[in-house]
Amino acid sequence: VQKAFIGADYEDIDSELANRLQLDDISGVIVSYTQDGSASDKAGIKRGDIIKKVNSNEIIHKGYLEEIIGNSYPGDVLKVSIERDGKELAKVITLTNKEGTTELLKDESYYSETLDARFAIAPKVEKDLYGIKSGIKVISVGKEGFFKRMDIPKNYIITAINGVGIES
Repeated sequence: VQKAFIGADYEDIDSELANRLQLDDISGVIVSYTQDGSASDKAGIKRGDIIKKVNSNEIIHKGYLEEIIGNSYPGDVLKVSIERDGKELAKVITLTNKEGTTELLKDESYYSETLDARFAIAPKVEKDLYGIKSGIKVISVGKEGFFKRMDIPKNYIITAINGVGIES
């Protein structure tokens, strides 16, 4: 199973936000961020756009959109209706994987018995989010190894060792 990404953050529109933005209704979700080069960016979706429909399904709140994305795969195409500056526009988003492509990815993780931890190359989506060029992500930490004793948690990204950037 491969998780799909749109490369955007979005939030519900409440009455306070609708008043501030002078919106007539609170349906849909507002895009608060789009990642450069992401599926949303390539589709022309911008910060401030309001996603109203996806594949003819009305988006009442962000849980609806998250469910649609959660039931999709990299490479799936979503037909999105957005509102921008009071005008309705149609966009097409091709969902991607965590590396920003539509290919199926192999699970390439590595286990160190000495450290009692499992590692993988940090996904592109996370490197972009944190503004880093490279890194290794801690996938799991055992109960007795070095990482547990040093209190290095799961999901921690190691970007350098002794001042040298790491990529593998």
